[in-house]
This record gives sequence, structure tokens and C-alpha cells, in this order.
Amino acid sequence: MFNFLLHGERFDAAVVDLLVGKWILKNEGLQDQFSVSSGDISSYGFRLMVRKESRPFVDKFNAELARIRENGELAAILANYQ
Repeated sequence: MFNFLLHGERFDAAVVDLLVGKWILKNEGLQDQFSVSSGDISSYGFRLMVRKESRPFVDKFNAELARIRENGELAAILANYQ
């Protein structure tokens, strides 16, 4: 889908995750050609869905996510894509 949007003949708008959209615009040199809306399309966050038997992984994932969120590492990672 993004390949079509980036290399098709024309497009006027796209609905994407904010960070993904900014990253694409930055990497393609299109920042000056598009504006990013300030409104949210949804108030729901993203979710990772896994099978019930993956609970040990989920617990480790959540612990690591909390750790990098608390120490600022997550914010630093996300800043690279803005």
C-alpha cells in the first residue's frame, strides 16, 4: 500500500499511524508537500494480540516496555521517527 502511495501517479491524502507517516514523509523528502493533521482519527491505541500460550512472552514484553518507558529510552527511540 505505501509503495503505491509513494510511487503512484498521485495521491492527495493517506491515513497512517502518525510516526509511520512522518517517517515516510521524511525519508521520501516529502515533508514540504504534505501537512499532518492535528486531530486523531481514533482515541484507541495500538494493541499487540498473541495466543494465550504466549503469556510468558507477553509478561516479558510488558516488563521491558515499562522499563524503557520509565527510563526514557522509548521516547528516544520514537524521536528518531518524528
